[in-house]
Amino acid sequence: MKTIHLTYMLMFFVVTIMYAQKINYPVSEIPETLKKNADAVIREHTVTKVIINDLRVESHEKFVVTIFNKSAQKLGYFDEGYDKHSSVSHYSVKLFDSKGVLIKKAKSKDFLDVKAFDGFTLYDENRRIYYHPYSEKYPYTVELEFSRIDKQTLSLGGWYPVYDFNVAVQNAVCNIITDADCPIRTKELNMAVPGQKTIIDEKTHYSWQLVNYNALEEEPFLPGYSQIFPQVKFATNEFNYDGYRGSMSDWKTFGSWVRELNKDRQVLPNATVSKLQAMVEGIDNDIDKIELLYKYLQDNTRYVSIQLGIGGWQTFEASLVDETKYGDCKALSNYMRALLNAVNIESNYIVVRAGKDASPIDVEFPSQQFNHAILCVPNKGDTIWLECTDQKQPFGYLGSFTQNRHCLLITEEGGKLVKTPEYTRDSNTQFSTNYCIIDSAGNCQLKGKTTYKALQYENIARYFYRSPKEQKEELYKDLNTPNSTILNYSFERNNEPIPVASRQLELTINKYGTTNGNRLFIPVNPLNAFNFIPEKLSSRKYPVELRSNTFDMDTLTFELPESYSVEYLPEPIGISTPYGEYVSKGSLDGNKFTYIRSLKMAKGIFPPEDYEKVREFYKTISNADAAKLVLIKK
Repeated sequence: MKTIHLTYMLMFFVVTIMYAQKINYPVSEIPETLKKNADAVIREHTVTKVIINDLRVESHEKFVVTIFNKSAQKLGYFDEGYDKHSSVSHYSVKLFDSKGVLIKKAKSKDFLDVKAFDGFTLYDENRRIYYHPYSEKYPYTVELEFSRIDKQTLSLGGWYPVYDFNVAVQNAVCNIITDADCPIRTKELNMAVPGQKTIIDEKTHYSWQLVNYNALEEEPFLPGYSQIFPQVKFATNEFNYDGYRGSMSDWKTFGSWVRELNKDRQVLPNATVSKLQAMVEGIDNDIDKIELLYKYLQDNTRYVSIQLGIGGWQTFEASLVDETKYGDCKALSNYMRALLNAVNIESNYIVVRAGKDASPIDVEFPSQQFNHAILCVPNKGDTIWLECTDQKQPFGYLGSFTQNRHCLLITEEGGKLVKTPEYTRDSNTQFSTNYCIIDSAGNCQLKGKTTYKALQYENIARYFYRSPKEQKEELYKDLNTPNSTILNYSFERNNEPIPVASRQLELTINKYGTTNGNRLFIPVNPLNAFNFIPEKLSSRKYPVELRSNTFDMDTLTFELPESYSVEYLPEPIGISTPYGEYVSKGSLDGNKFTYIRSLKMAKGIFPPEDYEKVREFYKTISNADAAKLVLIKK
């Protein structure tokens, strides 16, 4: 009887615990349509921002996501940054299993509060609080919740309810509450349902909602995030950052704020000014003076990331950079401006959104959209653009990091939108000439030169930062040619606004040609074959954006073994499409076969129905570049 009584007590205890456990977010409650193609489903995401005044924005955020596989695991991480102008509090993390049963509630000791150090930052006031929960058993759900206070209104951020491809959204809401003293501007993109604006107790309430948004599958050649996913931008007209008030009702007034922030910070020590003036004495051409001082900048300073002062917006004084010999993009651009001022050459500070694949700024929505600083020298209409953070950057070259985009030029009158130069296809070239000796066993001895220009210069720019040992290791990786041995190589480059670099190369490739009976098959493109074919899609939803804007030409001469004769020459090919052009042809002269191949890639945005045509163009190039010369034994 005691045993039975004990058993009943245990059963009662277990049942009591089960009922006491609150069930939250069971996966079974997710609509099946949202699970399709989804690595994760955002169950609930509520953001509320209350703009108290121009120096205080209070926010609360709750984010609940169900993770279906490891590729989406990071969506469940808590990672929130802050600095002296912000704080994070009341943060919590809960982990639930697939049935919605709580399996982990984070304790205070689980959260780490560390410096937001990136390895290149010398001084940094930024910090981050993080905790990365996960479960080995999928699916699972994470609930994140926190509050924050931002003591500035320069950047209110935006609302981006869809985090990525293969992420669905069950319910997401964004609320902003402000009063008449702090009006905001908003801009909606790709929103199926427009937001609501109401006045309650003299407060303006803005609200947006996204419900049952199915996961999108990623497609090749997609346009940027802003052209696909729903989002809302918001910004104030008048703002305050660390006591520095400004306006961004238009680009001119925002530029005035940047100018005033950095006013009178270009003063150099008298000794440095005298040295600079002596350096340019006798040089009549301003371009030569600018280039000399740019080299002085590169030789005497180095880049470090510095996040001090008012959010990293105010540059260090030029005199401090002159003393310490380092600075971030702002400080080095400002220092270069001071160097030019010393010899009476005018220049303009510029803020820009940098990054090879960075989305363009929204020119119709004046706001803080920048992450980098460069310098512009008008030079009486012959403008010179200077990237001041790279000690080996060619003079006047911006590169893919900042080329062809709108940026904000800071003048005495305020800000002015201008566009950095674009490097055209005729500039972005890669031309090679190679001589290949093929022996009767199919081995190849190759000697050649490849010249890279403009954006294609960046294909080998890193070699100029490497030791000889590192150069050789990377060269083997880049060549990706099996059975090859590098015998000799060298790199050269100029220092022009449109840079040109070259690579001389000698190598052997064992068994380059393959034998089959009495035939020898020789690939005609050993070093620059195009082999990317985009995947086949059953349907295409979005426009096709091609970003490559390059011109390659390869000339190869093959000295063929005397014991073989030519049985087959690759057919000449000529293709011209809106997406690019491809031409290849060969000619035989005795035992020498010369093969010339050119490929011009076109940039542009094309309708979804063009995708299969683009794919066929790429497939044709790949097949043509895989062509072989067929020899037969005499």
